[in-house]
Parts: sequence; C-alpha cells; structure tokens
Amino acid sequence: MVDRRTAMVLDDAMPRWWRHEVHSIALAAPRRRVIEAADDLTWGEVPFFHGVLTVMGLGLKRLPEQDRVLSMFERGGYEIIHRGDDELVGAGLLRLSLHQKPMDLGANPVAGFRALAEPGVKVALNFFYRDGCLRTETRVQPTTSGARLVFLPYWLGVRAGGGLIRRSWLKGIRQRSQQP
Repeated sequence: MVDRRTAMVLDDAMPRWWRHEVHSIALAAPRRRVIEAADDLTWGEVPFFHGVLTVMGLGLKRLPEQDRVLSMFERGGYEIIHRGDDELVGAGLLRLSLHQKPMDLGANPVAGFRALAEPGVKVALNFFYRDGCLRTETRVQPTTSGARLVFLPYWLGVRAGGGLIRRSWLKGIRQRSQQP
C-alpha cells in the first residue's frame, strides 16, 4: 500500500526508471508558494543555470531574463502534467527522429505519460515540497534498447553539470518563495 503522505504524482507518472537524480534544499514557506515559485521562476533568478545554457548555446539562443525557466521545456515538447499544492511534474519524450509526432497524453496526462511507449527516452521531473524540504527528481526511461545506447553518453556527460544546475534552480526557488 502506498503511503499518501509521502507519495508523489511522479511515482504514478513514472513508477519505473533506468536512471534518476535527486537534489533537495531546506526552506520554510507555505507549500503553495513554493510550488508557485517553481512554476514561475525566471531566468533572471537563476543566473548560474542561465549562464551555463548561454555558454552551451554559444550565445545563439537568447533566454530573456523575464521568461519562465519552465517555458523553455514547454517549448521543447515537455508538458506540465501535474500542478498541485505540494508538487509540480513535467514530462517529455526525447525522440530518436525529427519525424515523430508530438506527444498525445490524452485527457489524463499522468496516465497517458505512464503508458507512452513511442521510441525515445521518457523524461519526467518534479518539484516536491513537504515538511520544510524542497526536493527535485529527474527520472529517465528509454523505451527501446537503441534509445538507451544513444542516451547513455549524454546522461554520463551531463550528470555533474546537471547537479550544479539543479542546486542553482532550487536556490532560486527558495529565494522566490521567501519574498514577501
């Protein structure tokens, strides 16, 4: 039986995964304010994350400081599949071909994502706030062995930088959620 006091929607959306990464930060703020801060955070509030992406993109893609961080993911084919008082969940499918159609998750996006079996790598991430701790987790699950082989070098290459980015992201959320 699942303990609903600690269960996350992320567990329902992606109960099994191949690789994952978890980071957390202590903060004191109302639950709803923390999750709203995660949803509304702008590039100007995460200068390290913003700088890394600017350098990686060699300055070709400008990320305006007033734009929401999550809007970049949404433009890239990810969807926010759950917004609740204590959790925000985003999900997407990294495709193996440019010719694949966009995700269609149906009327229940959490169940639709869980059932998604198209070729690629399923990626889900969340921000979960409980008892003064904001936790973020990223889970990945290739849907084919070919997708796993293609994705593995990427995953191994971004882990260290990804951790620094996530901690920067969490600090930005903490600062935003504690503003009056």
